[in-house]
Amino acid sequence: MPPNSAQDLFDGAAQLHRCGRLDEAIAAYRQAADAGFNQPIVFYHLWTLLKQKGQAQESLEAFQGFVARQAGPADVLGQLGDAMVAKGLFEEAVVALRGALDLEPSHLAAWNRLGYVLLQSGKCDEAIAACEHAVRLQPDCAAFHSNLGKVLMDVGRCDAGIAATRRAIALDGNDVKAHCNLGIMLLTRGEFREGWTQYAYRWRVKEYDSQPPDIALPRWDGGDLSGKRIFLRPEQGLGDTIQFIRYIPMLVQRGARVVVGSQPELYRLLKSMRGIEQLLLPGHPVAAEMHCTFLDLPLIFGTVLETIPAETPYLFADEALAQRWKARLSAAGGRLKVGLVWAGRPSHANDRNRSLPLAALAPLGRVPGVWLCSLQKGDAAKQAQPPPSGMELADFTSELQDLADTAALLANLDLVITVDTAVAHLAGAMAKPVWVLLPLAPDWRWMLDRPDSPWYPTMRLYRQTSLGDWSTVIQSVGQELEQLAARHASAKSSNQF
Repeated sequence: MPPNSAQDLFDGAAQLHRCGRLDEAIAAYRQAADAGFNQPIVFYHLWTLLKQKGQAQESLEAFQGFVARQAGPADVLGQLGDAMVAKGLFEEAVVALRGALDLEPSHLAAWNRLGYVLLQSGKCDEAIAACEHAVRLQPDCAAFHSNLGKVLMDVGRCDAGIAATRRAIALDGNDVKAHCNLGIMLLTRGEFREGWTQYAYRWRVKEYDSQPPDIALPRWDGGDLSGKRIFLRPEQGLGDTIQFIRYIPMLVQRGARVVVGSQPELYRLLKSMRGIEQLLLPGHPVAAEMHCTFLDLPLIFGTVLETIPAETPYLFADEALAQRWKARLSAAGGRLKVGLVWAGRPSHANDRNRSLPLAALAPLGRVPGVWLCSLQKGDAAKQAQPPPSGMELADFTSELQDLADTAALLANLDLVITVDTAVAHLAGAMAKPVWVLLPLAPDWRWMLDRPDSPWYPTMRLYRQTSLGDWSTVIQSVGQELEQLAARHASAKSSNQF
């Protein structure tokens, strides 16, 4: 190659990139592209650096320029789109996949992936249309029907999603992801009997149980437990553990000796749960005859809507901790004390839909007679420093080291308003009044349409009616909160006489 060839320019840009000389690397990557180095990798690095510097629009334009040159075959663009999806770069992924389809209009994988990406970008109708087009191109492909079913479910069209997913299973009965998705959809619709069975297919999805427990114990299948030790282990998030630990008394009734594996954040809290013989942190040796995950218990016990073990409370705050927080909250006076959580863990698959910014809750700060307190942890907690204009928000979260601390603070509140997080489950398990804000397509446990939860009697559900529209939800919550605060003030006034 001659000196200063496109390859040389790219190699030089990559060296600058590795050395952290980012502005120079951006310029050098541009030079390489202008010199004819039109491989996807140069644009991948270019848009990554531009986004890192906060130049998102310029980053997108750089990639659009690459697509316009049609410098790569459709399958390269499709693969690049997949790489962008994995990094959460949905706008760029749409550009890449549309570029692939411009080059090859019948590119099946690109059509299929485009549906998912458009959905993540909030373009529901286009997402469904893309998936339906993939099905028309190859109607005997189970994966395409399965993907269509998932997209339909995620936009709130549960019945249509189930129909498409059943079609996928009819075409390929070994499609374990389709079975698992069907289980989630049926559970969402309240059809627990078949739903739990289908959801159990998750154990056949290779990436789902990629880190099996470090124990050599058989799974409990519902057999005799008399005098036997059973190890219950967490399977998913903190909220799942809180929700399904309610089954422990039912195991004890069968004669089991229950050993529980706990996430560190829950260890102190779970000490308040009756029926646990031994509580273990990760890495502790396990002595038991069998094991089971928390989310397998509803299937084994044959739980349907009418038999959900919904007696609350079953988790409790430490009394000494709760008393200390009671004194700390004296600043609230006689106002209605309300805890707020506005975001879940960013790593959650549906976090972009279930979480919202604190600013969206600002109208609640204008409700008279209400004292607001943050229960938010993680990076989203920074949004309270300072809170939105006009919102008075007490913030003790730096003192909340685990959910036992959160429970002690929560025990002194009159109400919790939260998105779908572990705090929602904690409040419900403690029988505290809790209002949960839900996206259009909620997690299966909240089911559809109903304003209450059969799992938690003290819980109320406030649902989006269109994708991403939190304003209507907050308006409804604000109106109800104003009424509750007025009743609270009236009751306080009456008690003074």
